[in-house]
Amino acid sequence: MRMLLRRSWGVALMVAMHVSAIPAIAGAGEPPPENVRGFVKAHCVRCHGEKKVQGDVDLEVLLADGSDTLRHFKEWKSAAGRVAAGEMPPAGEKQPTAQERAAFAKWPKSLIADLPAKPGPVQIRRLSIPEYKRTTESLFGFGLTLTTAKAEQTKVETSLIRNLLPPDPPGPSGYTNDTGGNPITTKSLESYAYIADVAITRLLGPDGREAMEAYTGPVGEGGLTPQHAAKLLDTFQTRAWRRPAIADDRKAHAELVRGLSGDKLNAVVKGELKYILMSPEFIYRGVLAKRVAGESGPVDDFELAERLSYFLWADMPDDELIAAAAAGTLSQPKVMEGQVRRMLRSPKARSLSEVFGVQWLQLDELDNVNREVPYAAALKGQPVEFLHDLITRNRPLRELLDSRTEFVNAYLAYYYVPDLDQFPKATRRPGVELEILPLTRIELRGTQERGGLLTMPGILAMNKGPIQRGKWVLERILGEHLGEPPPNVPPIKPTKGGAKSFREQFAAHRANKACASCHDRIDPVGFAFEVYNDGGGFRLASNVAAQKVGKAIPKPMAVKRVEDPNVDASGVLASGERFKDFEEFRTLLLTKLWPRVVENLVRQTLAYALCRELDVGDEKVVADLTARLSKPGATWGDLIDGVVTSVPFREASHPLPEVTPKPR
Repeated sequence: MRMLLRRSWGVALMVAMHVSAIPAIAGAGEPPPENVRGFVKAHCVRCHGEKKVQGDVDLEVLLADGSDTLRHFKEWKSAAGRVAAGEMPPAGEKQPTAQERAAFAKWPKSLIADLPAKPGPVQIRRLSIPEYKRTTESLFGFGLTLTTAKAEQTKVETSLIRNLLPPDPPGPSGYTNDTGGNPITTKSLESYAYIADVAITRLLGPDGREAMEAYTGPVGEGGLTPQHAAKLLDTFQTRAWRRPAIADDRKAHAELVRGLSGDKLNAVVKGELKYILMSPEFIYRGVLAKRVAGESGPVDDFELAERLSYFLWADMPDDELIAAAAAGTLSQPKVMEGQVRRMLRSPKARSLSEVFGVQWLQLDELDNVNREVPYAAALKGQPVEFLHDLITRNRPLRELLDSRTEFVNAYLAYYYVPDLDQFPKATRRPGVELEILPLTRIELRGTQERGGLLTMPGILAMNKGPIQRGKWVLERILGEHLGEPPPNVPPIKPTKGGAKSFREQFAAHRANKACASCHDRIDPVGFAFEVYNDGGGFRLASNVAAQKVGKAIPKPMAVKRVEDPNVDASGVLASGERFKDFEEFRTLLLTKLWPRVVENLVRQTLAYALCRELDVGDEKVVADLTARLSKPGATWGDLIDGVVTSVPFREASHPLPEVTPKPR
């Protein structure tokens, strides 16, 4: 048999080493205008110029005559954002006037005001670990698990794949599916090879009979025949490589198995299956995408199927998607719309909340909020189930922050006492102290202080105190950039009897010029949540002492709102808007600040769908979608439709030479 597997390993290593070198494409731009050049020279180059380059940003280079402003749009946009936020120039340096600051901050937006949407290049990307795990399970029809004794009270990773492969770090986009700069190592290749061996051995063994016959049809007592084997290899490669096996490969499969039987046939099938699983065509995305050097245009239907499936499912395309791609109909608007609706009805669509939602909202932090696994699972499961429900039921976008639908189980009961009658009571199996319980969707009728993502106990408990809560809302919900805190700033110590109030301490903290630029933005947002304690309980409820995860399930009781003069949730945002309590702050988020919330949601969703950091060519799409989705009634389906029909998602530029699969 030919050395197919060895060739595959070499190609995979070569692709891994060169994938990050694929250039992004940007258009030309005009040099910065005189007012921008003057601003930079007066306020920036002392720290970001030829003699001193902090943060690897040399603005003097960007100012050079003929400099391509669009190619450096990311750097200019970042600089403008920090100037607008008051972070730059830093305290102690000469400060610009308000008019100068505003003019510099607006300039990058003017660069893209009339710029059309542009597709990015077809980039070769390794499957992320969640994608690889789901794809392998879909391909074989079974999961690969470790035999481990497990208790409900202990969190144990049972996936063989997750145990063997290192977790992906977030890429420049902030998401772990952005793997372009994270190549495969030789150790990882060994793990991929071991995983392939385990899966193939099970597929061809007694325990995998049903899964194998899904490829071959019924197999008799005599085992695989050459005809079965050829069909298995053809279909397996089609599914694994996400496009039909070419005629030369089908011919090669038939030749490999001709005249063989028994152990010899099984050995050849195992070797060829391992070749398919170890090939870059399987482990990477985009290897077989059709390219015409120097041209831009719609991606082919198989690439489109792959983009759809890994966006909505974090998984390979299923047979129906591949069939639509093979028929050449998937790119037709009505067909694609129908496929997206079908895919969102599938259980696989949970990946949008379990992968995208968890990373966007940093929900993995909830694993550490409570040491009891069932309680931690309830706290984390609540926002995951909530987001899944919003997406799959096509609810209005605004329900992210303002919804009367909630997901609750017995471990969260004390937070929702007035609505206890709507979800099943806990039952305990004999000999089991605690067990993970499902969450039930309820309509909030009596628990008025809850509703939407921001008031969920887990979200509040993982962000303790005004600083963490304000920072999380600014970054995760409003999409603001917050720099790292300056060094040598002492922390705020807890108050003691007779000491200043918490607000007074923060006011003193903000008096430090090095801290003020960020804390003027963070603190007012954080203070809006002062009606909730560190455990997520509502301070103004008569049963607030009982609102703590881990308590016994309460009996239904009357809960009334009480006033506490020590609780002050009022504030003034850095942009000047005032609010007297959390409800008024949430109203601001849903009205005046709503376009900012929507823009962040668009950026996060588009970056995840494209598996890359957004570029200047994406700004038109972001602006158009934000304007459309900020209107009343816009839904999660509208957001997804806007992403999958956008130019960056549907099209690609092709800086690489055309690639044609070669016969093996």
